[in-house]
Amino acid sequence: MNFPDRILKSSLLKGVLILLSGAAIAQVISFGASIFLARIYLPEDFGLLAVFTALAGILSLIASGRYELGFLVNDDKKEIKALLRLIYALVVSFALAISLISLIWFFIHGGALDFKESSTWYLILGLSLFFSTLAQVYNVFLIREKSYSILSKYRVAESLVNNGLAIVLSIFGPIGLLISYVSSQAIIFFGLQHITFKRLSPFKLSYEKKEIAETAKTYQKYPKFNILQGIIDSFQLQGVLLTGSLFLSLTAVGFYSYAMRILQVPVWLIVRPMSQVFLSESSELYRESKSFYPLAMKVLKRSFLMGIPLVVILFFWGPDLFSLVFGDKWKGAGELAKVLSFWILTDFVRAPLSQIPIILGKQSILLKFSLIGSAGILIVIFIMGNAFADEYLKFFTLLSLAQIIYNCLIIYLCLSQAKRHQVQLSQA
Repeated sequence: MNFPDRILKSSLLKGVLILLSGAAIAQVISFGASIFLARIYLPEDFGLLAVFTALAGILSLIASGRYELGFLVNDDKKEIKALLRLIYALVVSFALAISLISLIWFFIHGGALDFKESSTWYLILGLSLFFSTLAQVYNVFLIREKSYSILSKYRVAESLVNNGLAIVLSIFGPIGLLISYVSSQAIIFFGLQHITFKRLSPFKLSYEKKEIAETAKTYQKYPKFNILQGIIDSFQLQGVLLTGSLFLSLTAVGFYSYAMRILQVPVWLIVRPMSQVFLSESSELYRESKSFYPLAMKVLKRSFLMGIPLVVILFFWGPDLFSLVFGDKWKGAGELAKVLSFWILTDFVRAPLSQIPIILGKQSILLKFSLIGSAGILIVIFIMGNAFADEYLKFFTLLSLAQIIYNCLIIYLCLSQAKRHQVQLSQA
């Protein structure tokens, strides 16, 4: 191993370990709370939350225009400030528009507060969208700054607030899940905003029409390619839930969301920190005109090896483990986790590597490929939804197979782009 390789390995490992420490604590809190939450909430309650968060997650990709990705390739703080002002204006406008639409939707559905109805939950969709979108924007900026310890601490705070309030507010029924979710978003938003503004000091939010228009034009490739790409990526988890809810019962949706809640523990624990560090390190290598293909291959191997134990455990003991830990009423979620674990394994690998086209500015290639793949999956969902509406296990088994094929193709495409970039650098 030569000197640059040692530096690369050390930098990646250090960043992953910092983020991993916070993610580990957060997931211990979340998993421990899940044991109690499973006994005080019903599958239908988690189904309501899942549909709400899925919709909010997809809308958040539109709200910012994905302009925050411009932070990663820009060394000019003045440009970054201009981007942030543009993003803030877009998010506020979009959140207000969603709030108005939600209010109209509420009155169309009777205008009566019923905390077991999604129309009531959507009344605070705009507020949730505002908090979650800007928190993610600040998250991208702090990744660029390699502020891993800060992000790690706030991940723990988010988990404490979300799960703690969900337990305390369970006396109010399913709405307790919603209040705790939005409250945790607010904590992250205010905390990360304070740190970001301090890092960019002197900085103030202002609406200058000329500056916003010029910035939007300069970075127009980000909304042009990355909004749709982000929705496609989000569709792999959240879009599946939204479209699946058109055919499946709320209980089946609840099983799926809870299975994913548990399956996402290793994702948040391992893959998310690795993805954030890979994005930061590879972006820096790209700005320095160096190849990040070796780094991508290391991430691929490590992600795959880390995901294998999850598949083995859930395949052989998934249903029994869910029944033992969360109660008999959640055995259905354990059966789904057994099936979905193979899909999640490929997601382990795809998640960090799918950022390669963004770094290289090759979003259009990935977008075309993803559109075809996602259209195929959507067709599969509608066909299976009509055929297996009452057999959710068959529905998700076939869906998982389709997702595995899609993920493998995305991994191959992204690695090919990184390899091509390496060859171009060697020939320059």
